[in-house]
Amino acid sequence: MAADVPRRPGATGLAAAYGDGVERRLDSRKPRDPQHISTIHREHERPLPTAASELRRQRAVEQLHGLGARPTFEFVDEIVRANPQLAPDIDARLERYATRLTPELLRATGGDRFAASPMRVVGGGR
Repeated sequence: MAADVPRRPGATGLAAAYGDGVERRLDSRKPRDPQHISTIHREHERPLPTAASELRRQRAVEQLHGLGARPTFEFVDEIVRANPQLAPDIDARLERYATRLTPELLRATGGDRFAASPMRVVGGGR
């Protein structure tokens, strides 16, 4: 199930597709308290995700997607083989994405592309 969060005024993408005043994210991870997150990451010796790592992941997914369905399947299958306990969850999510999303819906709501890359001004303004 998609996570429910307050809808931002002028929301686009998949949030706009529901039209009930609630923005839903395809990412259904539930927020946890920072101490719990920190403990999870310490146990697995992984750093907390950052905006930069998320942007790198988005770009890598774009590249993988461009290679077609077979490499994308191999990637998902590799995750399932490495984490067999995730197989039912991954299969359910794949089924949900495949049956609920259409190219037309994604195009109409802006869900067919990532947001523009963030930019920073370097140097002083005049």
